[in-house]
Amino acid sequence: MSRLMLTASEARTKALQDLVVLKEVRDLEEAILNQITYYGEYQVTVSTTTTMAKNAADSGYALATEYYDVWVGANDNRGKLLQMNKVVQYFTDLGYTIDRQTNSTTHATFQWVISW
Repeated sequence: MSRLMLTASEARTKALQDLVVLKEVRDLEEAILNQITYYGEYQVTVSTTTTMAKNAADSGYALATEYYDVWVGANDNRGKLLQMNKVVQYFTDLGYTIDRQTNSTTHATFQWVISW
């Protein structure tokens, strides 16, 4: 009999919500390219993205605080943790250094810091 159930790996992949990760990665890629093109820098700090990083006045701020809470360990959400890890792994695999820092404007969201 052929297998009917998803493997654990397949279930995680389906639950990952790849569109969220794709949009986050694309925002960060655009920020890197802008920083290189316009400023010739070797690092960029991104405090506003599609989903995970926001400033207080940005649409989606409440959702970004949920990602922050998972990152700092104040909340347990495996899906959001896996999404953030996927973003980090993507850039790490490309040779970038990528970190999260508490956004000093909001103190309730993070910002991405990427260097190359």
